[in-house]
Amino acid sequence: MKCNTFAWKEEIGNISTGITLKDRNIDIKDLSCPLCGSSDETSNHLFTTFMVASIIWQRISASSRVALIVVSIVRDLLEICNHVGLKGTTVNGIFHGFHASESSNVKYEEEFITNSKGKKLFTCRWIPTNFEPKALVFLNHGYAMECSVSMKGAAMRLVKAGFGVYGIDNQGHGKSDGIKGFISHFNDLVEDCSQFFTSICERNENKNKLRILLGESMGGAMVLRLHLKKPDFWDGGVLVAPMCKIADNMRPSPIMFNVLTQLRKFIPTWKIVPGDDIVELAFRDPKIRQEIRDNPLCYKGRVRLQTAMELYTVTVDLEKKLKDVTMTFLIVHGEDDDVTDPLTSKLLYDSASSTDKTFKLYPGMWHALTYGEFTENTDIVFADAISWINERIARGNSRSERELKSKNDKPPDTDKKKDHN
Repeated sequence: MKCNTFAWKEEIGNISTGITLKDRNIDIKDLSCPLCGSSDETSNHLFTTFMVASIIWQRISASSRVALIVVSIVRDLLEICNHVGLKGTTVNGIFHGFHASESSNVKYEEEFITNSKGKKLFTCRWIPTNFEPKALVFLNHGYAMECSVSMKGAAMRLVKAGFGVYGIDNQGHGKSDGIKGFISHFNDLVEDCSQFFTSICERNENKNKLRILLGESMGGAMVLRLHLKKPDFWDGGVLVAPMCKIADNMRPSPIMFNVLTQLRKFIPTWKIVPGDDIVELAFRDPKIRQEIRDNPLCYKGRVRLQTAMELYTVTVDLEKKLKDVTMTFLIVHGEDDDVTDPLTSKLLYDSASSTDKTFKLYPGMWHALTYGEFTENTDIVFADAISWINERIARGNSRSERELKSKNDKPPDTDKKKDHN
């Protein structure tokens, strides 16, 4: 009963902490945790990342003889019994309260799948429970990010708008296998996403639903690569500050590029690529910045050598193929983005051969628009994205119609050949 009550209060933001009290317009002079002072006082911090809480979880792991429990937000406890080896009706009863806190109108599920190379990949889905989804949206996270926490807000907005939402953590990201922050071959990531997303689309109940790809930053590059891999399969893409071209002032010199190319043969995983703190540059809301720093599923170290080379190669390749883009798309980009240049989005918009394309530039906004901006700005971005998707739904599913026509239409001479034989 206490677990149920706690989960419910956490879900509605009713655990009294410095942050929640401030949100209720109560004057709080100091928002930092009074116990350690190292972070803002939030329920996530107090019950997961706070030093004492971490020690308690470690001791629970040891005494229960299960895998080490590592959590960054209270909601990580929702599936904890499935991932650390806890079993039995007693344990399920203990954790029932956390599962019960899920919205009654939204069903959230997690599943690990195995790719063609034997790597376990984390996948998740948010599905409306009281009606059939009117379209499918597939989330593609940015570099060093993941789906279940950092894209949960985006997913909830989309599912409440009537869509079924699916996500996957790329290799080396989030809960999936691989060295954190390491991308050996970007093509492998494309293949993983393509196979998983396609398997969802080809289920009988989904075949006639609109298929929308949504990707942020590196996820935007993923959306473009998925489209170029199967040009007629996807019905549209929402590109959030997409990584599709390297700014001229960021390009390594030919000599440096050759040096890095040789080095990656010997030390591909080394964190030797210099660069600014992306968390500080990309995420405008200080509260979200702290959430990311506290989230162990997000990689915060320097860019690994092979990863940097792969991302560079992907953007150079995409830059050459912008004219080959024919999909229906919406680009949303913050005008004050210091991570991906808004001019590259404008170049994509101008270069793409798409007949249905939209570009929205938001003054004053930064890079991370789905998770990183202040709430009122995120509201604007999602209002535009959801409205854009709904407009495409209203126009009808031309891809589904083409597929039906191709199945039913016969070549002109088919009957004649049958008569002749």
